Formats: sequence, C-alpha cells, structure tokens
Amino acid sequence: MEIKNNVDSGYKAKLIDFNELQPINLKIPMYSDITKKSIISRGFVQPFAMCKIDDKLYIIDGHLRHDLINELINDGYKVPNEFSYYLIDVKNDFEIAIDTLMSFNVKVNPIDLPALNEWVKIKQISVNIEELNVKIEEFIDDTDYSDKNKEFGANDFEDQKYTFKLEFTEDDYNFVKDKLQQLGQTPEKILYDALVSL
Repeated sequence: MEIKNNVDSGYKAKLIDFNELQPINLKIPMYSDITKKSIISRGFVQPFAMCKIDDKLYIIDGHLRHDLINELINDGYKVPNEFSYYLIDVKNDFEIAIDTLMSFNVKVNPIDLPALNEWVKIKQISVNIEELNVKIEEFIDDTDYSDKNKEFGANDFEDQKYTFKLEFTEDDYNFVKDKLQQLGQTPEKILYDALVSL
C-alpha cells in the first residue's frame, strides 16, 4: 500500500538526510500506535520542523513520524521518496536547537469531547474519536460521602443524579480497552457492573 504525502511546504528532502537531534529514548512512545494508524489512513499531513547546523538537517519536530516511516517501510508500505519540512533558524547553534526542540515537546491540549460532538454535528462530518487526544469529562462524582457507613436501599437513588469524572490519556484508555476486550469485556460494561454493585 502506498502512503501519500499530503504536504507541500516548499522544502523537501530524503529521509536519509534527516538527522536526529534528540536521543531516540528521550520520550516515552505514548502515541506510536495512534500516529501510525493515522499516517496509514490519512497519509502524511504535517511537515517536519527542521533546523540546519553545519549544513546538516536536524529534526526539531517529527521524531515519532521519522521512526514510524522506517517501521512502515519494514511493514511493507511504500512511502514517499521525499518529505516536506520547514526550517527554523537556530543560528547554527545546538543549544538554541535543543531549546527549540523542547518547546515543541510541550504536551498538546486534549480535545474536549462535548465541543467535538457539537462541532461534528454542525459541520455534518464524521470523526474517529479513537484516533484523537480526547478529554472525556462526561461523569463527575460530586456525591457527599460523609456518611460512608449508611446502608442504601434501591429507592435512595431515584431522584438523584450521579456523575463521575474520569481523566486519562487516550493511550491508557486504549490499553485498558484492549485488555478488557481480550477478556470479553468492555470498559462501559465494567463501569456499569461496578456502579450497579455499589
């Protein structure tokens, strides 16, 4: 299968010309699977951020994509011969380059699920939520637990709304979801069973 390069930023270079600025183990590979799936389904949609030091190109942003390109080649995918990039002026200085690299490694804000759902409805588009960094805040537990030893009856909850706030990374969610599916369960079923047993 051929993976398309959907970016035309002006500069292009072969993968062999891209040099790593950061150590390969600097970051925890949290988004590898989701990024790989996105590249396979959408192609390359973002240029690399590069700098030049002593006439060599160094990656400022795109280390994961760089690693995944080699992985995709090993998996039998055909990738473009050249990749788009834009240049950041670091004054031929490794210290400035590393400082710039660190500014790119600030965590991306997750997507708010209710806002995403509203936007999808307005635009009448479909979005695969599992491929996004979504912050799920549908359940917020604001219950007063001051009387923890009270015995509850079936009618104690009739007129009350209970919500829970669950916050986790998408990778954590996908890991747990995969493990539960291996056991023949879903996160929703586990949560439902846990709430019913309270």
